[in-house]
Amino acid sequence: MFKLIKIIIGTIIFLIVSVIIFAVVIIVLNRGNKPKQKQSSFKVENPATFCLNVNVKDSYVVVKKSKTEYVNISYYESKTRPYDVVESSDGNTLSVTGNQIGKWYNRILLTFKFTKVYETTIEIPDDISVIVTTDNGNIRYEDAYASNFSAITTNGGIIMKNANAGSANLDTVNGHIEITGTTVGYLNAKTRKGNVSLENFTSIGIAYAQTDKGDIKLTNITTVGDCKIHTGKGNITGTIRVTEDDYYNIIAKAVNGTCNLTNKETETAIAYLDVETLNGNIDIAIKKVAL
Repeated sequence: MFKLIKIIIGTIIFLIVSVIIFAVVIIVLNRGNKPKQKQSSFKVENPATFCLNVNVKDSYVVVKKSKTEYVNISYYESKTRPYDVVESSDGNTLSVTGNQIGKWYNRILLTFKFTKVYETTIEIPDDISVIVTTDNGNIRYEDAYASNFSAITTNGGIIMKNANAGSANLDTVNGHIEITGTTVGYLNAKTRKGNVSLENFTSIGIAYAQTDKGDIKLTNITTVGDCKIHTGKGNITGTIRVTEDDYYNIIAKAVNGTCNLTNKETETAIAYLDVETLNGNIDIAIKKVAL
């Protein structure tokens, strides 16, 4: 019995000493490698032909309006995770690539801070084209206007708030899509294993929202063109407002669920509403309004 106690005490002491040694080694190896904030600015001469391409891994990316004709970029960079910001020779393309300190083990190894969020913030002037790609991070687009806005993320959500776009392409895996107070000419919002929420949203052209596994919630969305809502496994609820003078085909299908919409067909339909769920309920009110 006494030998067993000695073995247990010895094991505990060994583990404590090992943890201390590990911590000391990590501190020594990462001395001087703490991320530092950096900023860059680039003037946009011709917004109509300018494209901003952001490809950042393990990061929370925020895109918002610039008060000037400059693209302003703020990011955190360390020796082991540098950033690369390159402007094309003709001044029409700006590429931003790099790795942020996003995952929990990166924060421990490099900064020993569990709660700090290292954010990539980009301010854009109106009318430019923006493409944002990130892994393991959210993308937030707010209070801005882009001629074309694309957001692609894995293991993260996409939020558009009071931010308009000529066209918006949103694609995420294992994350939600939330659009609030936004007007777009064309919308393609797709998520796998996540919910979709559209609130006070207006689509001048085609609006397409899809989730393979999740709910779709619609709150006062107005569509002028075609609108297609699809979920593989989840409920579709809310309100869709259509313009007073338009005629619509309403196609509503619940394979394994209930649907409160009546299928309607008109001979002169210029657009259609297509709402479908494979395993869930459909509960949508259609309202006619004048724009």
